[in-house]
Amino acid sequence: MMEHFKGILIEIEYRPCIMLSYCWEMIREMLQGFLGINVAKEYPTYFTTQTIMNAMGQQQLHAKQNDLYEPMDTVKQYLEHFTNYRKHVQLHGAMGSAGGSVGPVLLPSTVGMGRA
Repeated sequence: MMEHFKGILIEIEYRPCIMLSYCWEMIREMLQGFLGINVAKEYPTYFTTQTIMNAMGQQQLHAKQNDLYEPMDTVKQYLEHFTNYRKHVQLHGAMGSAGGSVGPVLLPSTVGMGRA
């Protein structure tokens, strides 16, 4: 069975910045001004600190927000957003009335940070 989902995903592209940690505050301010909502100070989930294995086989924390932003980061963020949206619709669609619509879902992100 093929399912269809509707939603709006806003992409913000700020080309001069290639590291999220350098421009997150400015992106937050732009989102708040444009959408009129409060955006958390924390980085989006895609950029949260991750545990990785180093060359010596030891675990260490890695702050992804300090990495250079690459095109694959945009692809992975879109995949994360669509997966989260599908889960939200399935969860709330099953709880709601049959044939009813699900309200808007806001999942702030920094999809589209790029290089000049």
